[in-house]
Amino acid sequence: MEIIKTSKIKIAGFLLLIAGIIGLVLSVPSALADESSVQLIRENYPDLFEDNESVYYNMTNAEVKDIIVTQGILGSVISVFPVLSGVLAIKRKMWIFSIVFGMIAAIGMILMLPIILGIPLGFLSLIGVIFIAQGRQDYNKNKKESD
Repeated sequence: MEIIKTSKIKIAGFLLLIAGIIGLVLSVPSALADESSVQLIRENYPDLFEDNESVYYNMTNAEVKDIIVTQGILGSVISVFPVLSGVLAIKRKMWIFSIVFGMIAAIGMILMLPIILGIPLGFLSLIGVIFIAQGRQDYNKNKKESD
């Protein structure tokens, strides 16, 4: 008996991989920031540091660097989850971990990455999780095939 696999799982895996890779590309440079990069930001966007209502008002370059590096590290860690979820989905292994990692990715990306990019990447991850949830039967069929 030939088993027809839906392509939703592969699509979900690729969506999650794309979201994770883009998240890593955006987060890793922030994690590697130093005080000279903060100085460049300070020179190019002086209003960011001189406005009384700004978060960075009266902060030193070292303090701003610490904030940027922390956000970059958290974003990088969170961006690993959609990559893991995507690989598990493409291989059709460990359905529950694919769902859990994908949900962590979706929530984390929406909350941690910059708003302009974090929300679309989070929703991309969420679409991937929905496709994985709809394709659960493919995971069960793979398990029966190997027995």
